[in-house]
Amino acid sequence: MDLLYENLLGLEKTNAILNALAPGEIVNLSNVNNSLKEVLTGLIHKRRNERILYITATDYLAQKKAAALEKVLREEVLYFPMESIHDYFSDVHSQEINQQRLGVIEKILSGSRQVIVVGVEALLKKCMPWKSSRN
Repeated sequence: MDLLYENLLGLEKTNAILNALAPGEIVNLSNVNNSLKEVLTGLIHKRRNERILYITATDYLAQKKAAALEKVLREEVLYFPMESIHDYFSDVHSQEINQQRLGVIEKILSGSRQVIVVGVEALLKKCMPWKSSRN
């Protein structure tokens, strides 16, 4: 995949887009073709080496995008799963999801610069305030 990135970085238009991005700027790729979203995300991540939050419409799409991005970026992709709707059911699967969510939060707090793929549904759930987590 590195060869693919090198070829795309050689294109004048691709370089112009990547150079125009300001650090910390929000990039909306909603009108970009499906596979090109992952490629552009990979290029931005490789070029900037910054943490990227990749938000999808559903948790199912987040799983699919995370799998596609893992093929390109390998271990640099974290999938933040949606919590089970029925929190009061305590089964092995829900504990696995909780552990996966906590692992992603731990990596975010440690300052790692990975691509975090999440469905918008998972962002709507209340979490601990940022200030409380830093104490």
